Amino acid sequence: MLKKLSLLFIAMSLAACVPVSETSKSKLEFEKNKKKSETGTTPVKQKPLPDGGSSVVKPTQTELQASVKKILDANCLSCHGDGKSFQGIANLAPSISQLEKDSTLVIPRDLNNSNIYQQITVGSMRSYLRNSSDAEIIKKWILSLAKEAQEPQEVGDKKAPVITNFMPNESIFEMGVTSVKLSLITDEAATCRFSASNANLEYNQMTKFSMTGDRGHSHTASNLKAGDFSYIVRCIDAANNMSTDQELRFSIKASGAPTPIPPVVKLTTAELKVAVKKIFDANCLSCHGVGES
Repeated sequence: MLKKLSLLFIAMSLAACVPVSETSKSKLEFEKNKKKSETGTTPVKQKPLPDGGSSVVKPTQTELQASVKKILDANCLSCHGDGKSFQGIANLAPSISQLEKDSTLVIPRDLNNSNIYQQITVGSMRSYLRNSSDAEIIKKWILSLAKEAQEPQEVGDKKAPVITNFMPNESIFEMGVTSVKLSLITDEAATCRFSASNANLEYNQMTKFSMTGDRGHSHTASNLKAGDFSYIVRCIDAANNMSTDQELRFSIKASGAPTPIPPVVKLTTAELKVAVKKIFDANCLSCHGVGES
């Protein structure tokens, strides 16, 4: 009997020393974590979204430019394209990259001073947009543009501003137009003024552009009547270098203005004979030809 008790005691001691299996450990850990999760002591971790928590896919700059090009093509170029009646006020036919550099239309990241955005949201062009979302696309485009740092003025600068992209340029506007936008670009920051070409005024006596001081300059001449117009534009930079004069010329059609008569083309005697022969052949020989009545 004593021997049997000794053997039982030894067996119980050995059982206490046997390690818990890996499977048992896993079950124990699972139950332990489950209880913690239910009591809220161990928060469940979630993987973040790839874009930092936002599921909205932002369009690339190229995609924005393509969208803006489609909007302008569909809504604006019928009047503001190359050769159209209102191209002198705003020509939107150039590439989007060129328009981005035209400060008379677009000021990077500045909606209040971007003329194209103001016109389609609160201006006269608002009613011409076919889709209400178009304005939002143009807004995103302008806000995505990076402002270019202005080049520092060189010490002892002797170079005068150069005027380019001036409008209108020999443009003819339809009858009834009473205001025309004058615009131009200089290759450096400058202040520009204008006057009637026959006024012969000094620079300080000329009218200052309403938007000037940077590279893009614009001003709307108003209260205009039918006729021919010619303005002289002059710009000056921070070093007081004066540009050469640039002339802006345009016309507004008068009511009932006659259509210009094309110039008379003089023909040689041989060309006249050929022309007369064609007239006779087409109109007379069916009755007055050989063998006819």
